[in-house]
Amino acid sequence: MGLRISILLFIFFSMNLFSADEIYFNELKTKVNLQKDEQLVVLYQNIGNCSRCYVLPMEQVSKLKKAGKINKFKLVALVVCDRDIELNIYKKQHDWKYYMYRDDGKGHKKLNAKETTFLSVFDYNGTKIYEME
Repeated sequence: MGLRISILLFIFFSMNLFSADEIYFNELKTKVNLQKDEQLVVLYQNIGNCSRCYVLPMEQVSKLKKAGKINKFKLVALVVCDRDIELNIYKKQHDWKYYMYRDDGKGHKKLNAKETTFLSVFDYNGTKIYEME
């Protein structure tokens, strides 16, 4: 009996390790109008990032798409900044045509990603299915 409970607890905690904060994820999901058959691709960006920090994630998105790991998806950049004006400058500098969301610096933690993660892919329910550092 104790072994069964241990296994169930392990499964429960393992599932939580790979899931995003439900409230925060639902905010993102609403912002991008994520549909049940789509995945959410999150790029973690910072106003002060170099060009490589912008180009590398976009290359990885293309590779994932070609490899068939992501099919129908919405792309959102979480940009660490304090004001919307900074977000708009970032959008203009990079000619960003996808969704953006201002990040208070806690986006990684809220989405249960390591600080070194630059790309995460989530299913509709907020379960992380892929991550790149």
